Amino acid sequence: MEQISESQNQIYIFDSLYTNNHIQMLKIIYGVLPVKVQQKLAPFIKYLELQYSLQLVRSGFPNPPNDTDNPNNIMFDTIGPMIKELKPYLGPKESEQFNKLEQFYQMFHQFKHIQETLEQFEAMTGIKLSDLAAMNSNDNSVNMDLLLNLLSNEQKDMFDAFMKG
Repeated sequence: MEQISESQNQIYIFDSLYTNNHIQMLKIIYGVLPVKVQQKLAPFIKYLELQYSLQLVRSGFPNPPNDTDNPNNIMFDTIGPMIKELKPYLGPKESEQFNKLEQFYQMFHQFKHIQETLEQFEAMTGIKLSDLAAMNSNDNSVNMDLLLNLLSNEQKDMFDAFMKG
C-alpha cells in the first residue's frame, strides 16, 4: 500500500473535518462519471463543502479543536516543520519569502540554544550575563575575550545581539 506523507495526512485530516459521508460518496462517484458531468459536479461538491463548513462554524465544532485555534498558543517549534510541509505548494515568489522565514526560524532556534547555554553557564559559574557584558578585559575575575574566543563567529554575533537587546 502507498505510504502517506505527513503533509498529505494533515490535508486528509482537515478535509475529513469539513465534510460528511454524502460529500465523500459524491467524490468517489465523481471519478467514474463522464467528463461533462464531472465539470458540473465539481463546483457542486465544493459548494456542499463550503455550506457544511459554514454550518459547522456557526454551530460550533462537535469536538472543539485544541488551543491551536488561538494564534498565541501555537508552539513556535511547529513553524519549522510546517514550512517544510508547505514548500511543495509554493510558487517561486512565495518560496523565496518562505526561505527567508525559514532562515529567521533557524536563527531564532540558534539564538534560543545560545541563550540556554548561557543560562547554564550562569547557573554553573554564578556569573550573571549582565556582569559579563559589563566587565572589561582588564578585570582579573573573568577575561571576556577568552570567553568570546570559545564561540564561533556566528555565535559571537548572536551573543552581541543578545547582550545589546
